[in-house]
Amino acid sequence: MPERVPPPLAGQSSSAMSDTSPPRSRKYARRSETRPGRRAAERSAGPAVDIRVEGSHQVLILPCAGGVGGTTLCALLGTELALARSGRVVAVDIHPNGGSLGVRFPHRTDASVRSLAEAVVERGRLTAVQVEAFLQDTASRLGVLTSPRAPEVTEALSTAELRRVTEVLQEYHQFLVLDGCSDLTHALTQATLCTASHLALVVGTGVDGAVAAADTVKWLRHNGFEELLSRSDAVVIRRSASRGARLPELREYLDSFCASTSLLPYDAHLAQGGVLDRRLVSTSLRKAMSPILANVVQGIARASASTD
Repeated sequence: MPERVPPPLAGQSSSAMSDTSPPRSRKYARRSETRPGRRAAERSAGPAVDIRVEGSHQVLILPCAGGVGGTTLCALLGTELALARSGRVVAVDIHPNGGSLGVRFPHRTDASVRSLAEAVVERGRLTAVQVEAFLQDTASRLGVLTSPRAPEVTEALSTAELRRVTEVLQEYHQFLVLDGCSDLTHALTQATLCTASHLALVVGTGVDGAVAAADTVKWLRHNGFEELLSRSDAVVIRRSASRGARLPELREYLDSFCASTSLLPYDAHLAQGGVLDRRLVSTSLRKAMSPILANVVQGIARASASTD
């Protein structure tokens, strides 16, 4: 089948969401009781609240290029999942050389992905309470595992270290939302593509966003991930208040390869960076997250059912 190309954009020619949670200790499970914003989140999440999901699953957030909002989507999706679902949710920074997920949440511990990987090697199996000590705690009940903050200790995780981290997290969490990077050739990216239950592509607007999306789609299709791509959700994030160039054509292109395509509107609070405060996020953006949340949970449920 001939390779599809993205539609021409401005300045570009046509050539050119009842679930069954993993076992947890009673002390750990008590934290899943009432938390701020849950009822409102359940109402907005709609079907994502009620869909039955068995086991534990990895959701890989894959930006098609740097700076398109991958970490932002990871923080948003993790927060909404944690508010809407009763199962535990953790967001994990898996950028090879350290990402900015920790910037999006208040910093309450110096623990990191690397320190958790080292603890697994030193202690063997960790209890739920021991694992929790490595996570940043948030008002939404989302756990956050960040990269090391000190530059002198920041180095790429090995695939073996990443496997240890994800395995111990999946013992006590139903959803792992992984903040990935756009480097498709990196071993960590390829390893998570192989273990992910669901994929969310993050796409930028404009000519550069369309080109990067086409390159990512082509790579996934030609390297054995076409089936994962066909179940994925593409999320186009507006990074400015301008409307962007030819978004309907970009959406049509993405729809031809992905299960769904969604558009997140510009949000001034997110655009300024720093700590994510859900109370300051616009109503339009929270509404736009609802179908994305439902798509992710439904996609995982369907994939799980097909493998039973």
